[in-house]
Amino acid sequence: MGGMTSSVAAKLAFFPPSPPSYKVVTDKVTGLLLLAPFPHRENVEIHKLQTRRGTEIMAMYVRHPMANSMMIYSHGNAADLGQMYELFIELSIHLKIRLHGVNRGTSQLHLPFLLEVKTLSHPLETEAIFERK
Repeated sequence: MGGMTSSVAAKLAFFPPSPPSYKVVTDKVTGLLLLAPFPHRENVEIHKLQTRRGTEIMAMYVRHPMANSMMIYSHGNAADLGQMYELFIELSIHLKIRLHGVNRGTSQLHLPFLLEVKTLSHPLETEAIFERK
């Protein structure tokens, strides 16, 4: 039974939308990365982060003026930053926190078992957040 549950979960929950719900564009004036089709917000930054293994991951940083803590939100593979964009902003507002949302890359994930295990925040992704330039 556990194998069947694992198989169903892998099919339903661990694959990002294709095509992605957003595109990364560079603002011609500011040079900032933006997520299209979302409007630019002063308190939101988009970053391409690189892990020590060379995997490139997308991240979104939401600032809150009254925050005294930060949440690193590494969501599951079944969603992407475009689908999580508004949720991240709302969480930041209501919890009064800075939020760093990580878009999970799938290039390093091969087996359904690994997909399930790596739904939790991967140490290399967390490290990339703190080492971002």
